[in-house]
Amino acid sequence: MAGKNRDRVKDKQERRRERQLHGEIALAKDQQKTFENDYNLDWFVPEGLQMDCVESFEKNTYTVVDADSGSGKTSVAIWWALHQKKLGNFRQIVFIKNPTEVGDDQIGFLSGSESDKLMAHMDTTKRIFHHFIPKNKLESDMSADRIRMTIPNFLLGASLDHAIVIVDEGQTMSPSTIKLLTERCGVYTKYIILGDSKQTYSVKKRPDGFKDFVQRVTLEHQGLRFSKYEPMVGYVRMGAESNMRSDGSKFINKLYSGD
Repeated sequence: MAGKNRDRVKDKQERRRERQLHGEIALAKDQQKTFENDYNLDWFVPEGLQMDCVESFEKNTYTVVDADSGSGKTSVAIWWALHQKKLGNFRQIVFIKNPTEVGDDQIGFLSGSESDKLMAHMDTTKRIFHHFIPKNKLESDMSADRIRMTIPNFLLGASLDHAIVIVDEGQTMSPSTIKLLTERCGVYTKYIILGDSKQTYSVKKRPDGFKDFVQRVTLEHQGLRFSKYEPMVGYVRMGAESNMRSDGSKFINKLYSGD
């Protein structure tokens, strides 16, 4: 009789442990599900001239960020855009990056579908987004067109309303491409135009659209550039000293810039 009682107690304890284990697993799944569908923005805090970028994003319709490699210009732009999207201030984030140097000036002509061209091209961009938004959430937002990653060729005739538009690697684009993209600006839309006027990776001998745009919207005084059109256009210059990637990367920035 005593043995049967012990067996009953043991069974109850095992069932209790089993229920507890199931509960812990369910809770873990719920927490994971919540994480997979939420933003992860709090870990990033803009530093130095990145704060100037944020202030310009807030104040101006267009912000031009001329920054050396490794300054975090793309990260701070994506972080701010996601933060604004989470607050509900904008309906869409549009991230634009040139696919290749070949065909850049042939605006509107590019073979293949948009998704075909973007799969490999946007891989590094997705990695930056994944610092702030889980893969499942990013894919969900892209499917719903809340986040769009595209190339200049697919924006002919578009009007971008209630959006934050990030133009990345502007120095790879021609003046006509920059014009095409910036005139897509619709109502309640902000543009962040990122580039490095010191980078000259182009295999084509043609005008640099980013440098051209910078010269159009800024004036130079005692070796420094300032926006001519605030609060329509803001301008931030981030030099080699803003490189946050590594000491090695900062060294190369300075080596090639002469700073």
